[in-house]
Amino acid sequence: DLSWFDFTEEYWTHPLTSTTSEGYAVRPKLGRVLSGKITLPTTYNNKPVIICGGFSGHKITHLFWKGESKLLTFETQCFGSVSTLLYVDMPTTIQSIGESAFSSCNSLELPDLTKCPALDYIADYAFNGAGYHPTGGITLNIPGTVKHVGFGAFSFMRRIGSGGMILAQVNLGSATSPSQLVSI
Repeated sequence: DLSWFDFTEEYWTHPLTSTTSEGYAVRPKLGRVLSGKITLPTTYNNKPVIICGGFSGHKITHLFWKGESKLLTFETQCFGSVSTLLYVDMPTTIQSIGESAFSSCNSLELPDLTKCPALDYIADYAFNGAGYHPTGGITLNIPGTVKHVGFGAFSFMRRIGSGGMILAQVNLGSATSPSQLVSI
């Protein structure tokens, strides 16, 4: 059975203040290597956790949230090179996915981004080398709210074992939510 970690022992948080939002960032404590299933906090000191980062190099398999997440950003290299990562409970509130946030997560099944109606920015190499699918031929659906898809954001997505490309189709927006994409 995989471990569930309590954030008060394994993570540290720090306050953030900006012109648009106020909340906390969550990152693992220095010197700790997390493995297995983790559940991250959604609030701290009665304020939302809005940024997640610093998990690159850990042995995490699943990411869940303790309560309803208000997360806005996965930072640069947030889970980069976590080859053990299989599943991410993608918050519906997410607005941006940073550069290489999930790059080289070659076991990660690509999250359903259409469940993220606030997503508007996907940085360079965000899912580079990620997107495991056992049979290949998946369709990538990018929500109509996305205005920017960075260079190589979905490059080198491969079916494990065969080396063949798995991406069969890319849909930008939908009939009810037309694409607002301005740069790719």
